[in-house]
Amino acid sequence: MCPLCGRQLEAAGVGRGSRAYHRCPWCDVYALAPLPTPEELAAHYSAMYERGNYRVARENPDSNHRKFRSAIVGALGEYRRLGLPRPRSVLDIGCFDGAFLDVAAGFGLTTYGFDTMPEALSTAAARHAVWSGALENGAVSAGFDMVMMTDVVEHVATPREYFRWVAAHLTPGGLLFITTPDLNSWAFRMLGTGWGMFDGSEHLILYTRSALERVLSTAGLQTVRIGSYWKTLTLGYFVAIALHWQFGADGRSMLPAWLRTVPLRINVGEMIAVARLASPPESGASLLQG
Repeated sequence: MCPLCGRQLEAAGVGRGSRAYHRCPWCDVYALAPLPTPEELAAHYSAMYERGNYRVARENPDSNHRKFRSAIVGALGEYRRLGLPRPRSVLDIGCFDGAFLDVAAGFGLTTYGFDTMPEALSTAAARHAVWSGALENGAVSAGFDMVMMTDVVEHVATPREYFRWVAAHLTPGGLLFITTPDLNSWAFRMLGTGWGMFDGSEHLILYTRSALERVLSTAGLQTVRIGSYWKTLTLGYFVAIALHWQFGADGRSMLPAWLRTVPLRINVGEMIAVARLASPPESGASLLQG
């Protein structure tokens, strides 16, 4: 059954794992079925932290710093374009080891983070206010001016609940930023369910742009921009993570050292969506299409 609408799914293809993806013709999403249990997901994430994609991420701090600095600069530009006050606080949902929050703190933002991976969160906790478990477990007394969900929503089995929580904790002038695999992208058009984003393990729901906008709308959030997501990575990180997602391979040592730090601005088939509360205060905001 579709995790969004509860209707019958149609068989669509098989990811690298043991579970198949199915398409919901009503929601226009691809969902892993059956969904893994929380215990299965926790075991998978722990394994990937030690030897998979999360190991690649923590072994490439320079690449992450480039990517997140670019993301912060772009986000601050969004506030200016929409005529909104500069944000003072940021919540990173899926904060991992706190790398994004480290960069955000350098821009003067008060930092908060949430993640379900205890191995990574223990590192972030040394520098930021973070919590784990369920999203609603956070002792949050005020709203956030900025909420980031970078490569997170595809891991969430209950996105409406997450987005409703965000809507309840976003300040009137606040923005939500989402990056996620894009089923309208060149990568999906070329590769279909052979695309590495159909990993069969941790990517639970994959979205078209219109599907993501609809889910946000049902949670009381208005999409103000959605389009292709370009990010800056080092060449070494890009090769390693691309080989992991597409082939399940370890490509960490494929390149000579002098090439690994070369910056690369690339779209790998992801989208970025920017959303705000559906009834915001008066401002110069308009609906933008990227």
